[in-house]
Amino acid sequence: GIVLKASGTLDLNDVLLNQGWTTAGKSFQGMYVESPNILNTGGNIDALSNDLNWLNFSTLPHAPVRALTLVRHANGTASYAAADATAPHLDTYSTLSNAAASGACWTCLVNTTPVNMFGP
Repeated sequence: GIVLKASGTLDLNDVLLNQGWTTAGKSFQGMYVESPNILNTGGNIDALSNDLNWLNFSTLPHAPVRALTLVRHANGTASYAAADATAPHLDTYSTLSNAAASGACWTCLVNTTPVNMFGP
């Protein structure tokens, strides 16, 4: 997984978020972007993800989010597919990881509703 965390503004500065390398992702292998102010001075936030993992933001970013996930095909190959409406979620890494570390029910805190952050 990838965690990018800032107590102030987090500017992704046009860096591609890329952890789309498997079609068999596990818990906490997603991406987490945690900050009170998330932006990308380069335009869209672009992310490549595992097909079983999400792109999580602690708050809605101040930039559109273009999400692609790696999807396995019946013939065993894999390619990226648009996931703007399914991959982005509003979940906070520190909340989930602190709950997991203390033995609390971290899965009870997961927001399972995807949020399309790219467009209508």
